[in-house]
Parts: sequence; structure tokens; C-alpha cells
Amino acid sequence: MRNLGGEPKTGVPHCDFYFYITTAQKEPAVLRALFGAFATGLIDPKAIAVLTPGRESALPGSMVASAVDWHDPDALAPGEYEVPGTNFTKLEIPDRYLSIQGRADELIGQILQVLKEHRRDRGGTWSSVWVSGLTTAYYVSPTGELARDSFLRERLTWADNDCICYTYHELLRLGLSLDWPPAGKIEVRLLSYSRVWTEYQERPWGDGGERWPKKADLRAAEANCRMLAEHTAAFLSSLPATTVKWETGYSEGAPVHELLARKIEERIGLPRTSLKL
Repeated sequence: MRNLGGEPKTGVPHCDFYFYITTAQKEPAVLRALFGAFATGLIDPKAIAVLTPGRESALPGSMVASAVDWHDPDALAPGEYEVPGTNFTKLEIPDRYLSIQGRADELIGQILQVLKEHRRDRGGTWSSVWVSGLTTAYYVSPTGELARDSFLRERLTWADNDCICYTYHELLRLGLSLDWPPAGKIEVRLLSYSRVWTEYQERPWGDGGERWPKKADLRAAEANCRMLAEHTAAFLSSLPATTVKWETGYSEGAPVHELLARKIEERIGLPRTSLKL
């Protein structure tokens, strides 16, 4: 399993979904399938970065210049604000940053050009593409209704030496790993620290009780996991003559991956394996 980079440096429990894909499709077709499946109704990209060993480049207009230190987890970005009554953030002017609307082919061309430059400078090696942005999610509104909107990040709590800390993380980060020279094998990774994809809620350290109790209302979690599973299945089905193996990775003691793993397994009809991160 290759480390694609881009993990925030905090102790917040998280989960990873790795899809190991063998396909005859070329890189342009894989990127079109990726954006066609995930950037249609799920992720509105606001940052795209290309990584090769020792080098990284963000596409023009991206919110961040680095995929490794994606956003400062301890502070809001310029133009980012918390939505009242929720733990989520949005952007005041989303169009200030990169947009894929009507520009998918242009952005794919930019990614391929950056990949070409990186490979020319570094020789044959692996590369990865990271995508993050506004992610569509269901949530339970303050009035108890099931609502749907697009958010950039979620404010989470975590414990550090008996101190309860707050930190911000994207709802979803999408990674694509490509070998060079191409060997017909790619890796797609879904990385999330968010709680929108889980049936459990984290209880802060020190207040007693079960560490990971189930949420009282599972409507949003069920809808979110079903939605992400459908987009994942759409991506995989758009690559003909493809074989897939997949696994989940999760923080030990934190069952944040289970509901989404079940929904994906049901949707794509393939068993998975699990590992502790």
C-alpha cells in the first residue's frame, strides 16, 4: 500500500478506503471517469495537487499550494466560515477558487501536463493526484429535519494530554495514484476524518460512558454513506474490463469506517479486507 501523502498531522481518528484497480484505460480516461463520478453531485473541487517523490504542484486557482499541509487544521481559511447551528464550514465566495464547472477537460489537461513535467524531471516513478473541495452531505438541521448542502470542512474534537482540542478537516479527500511507466494498475483512495460517514459519534475524553456511542439519529449517516457508495460504484463501473480489490483502513478503537464499508460492499458486490492504521 503506497502512502499518497496529504494526511493532516493530528490525532483525530479517521478512515481510509483503498481501491486497487487493474485497467486497460489510459490516464486521460481514468481522470475523466474519476471527475465524472465524484465531481458530479458529490465534490466540487477547490484544490487539486499533483505529487511525485520530492515534488508537488497545485493547479492554478487551488485554495492551497501544498497537498501535504492541505489546510491549517487549527484555523479557518480566508473566506471560510462556520455555518450557524452546525459543525460545518462553507466558503463565502466559492468561485474565488478553482472550479470544475464546464472546465473538466481543461483541468484534466492541466493535470496531465503537470504529470508530464514531473516525470520528465524525476524519471520513471509513481505520481498521485489529490482532490478536495466542497462536499455534498446530508445533516440533521437544528429543527430536526434532514437537510442537504455542500460544506468545505467539519469542526471536530480530539483529546491531547487530557485537553479537548478543536480542529477542522475536509469532509472527503480523493486521491489517485498512478505508476509510471504505466502498468495498467492504479490506486484510488478515499480519506476522511469527518463524522458524516459514520453511525457513531465521538464522546470527549473524561466525561465517562461509552467512547463511541451510536448516533441517536442515523438518517443523515445512512443517506451520506449510500450516496458515497453510489458515486464509488459509478466510478468503478465506468472503467470497462477492470478488476478491483479493496480494503479499509481505520484508526484502532474508532469504528468510524463500518457503515460506509458496508454500503460500498453492498453497492459494488465485492468483499473487502480491513487493516488498522
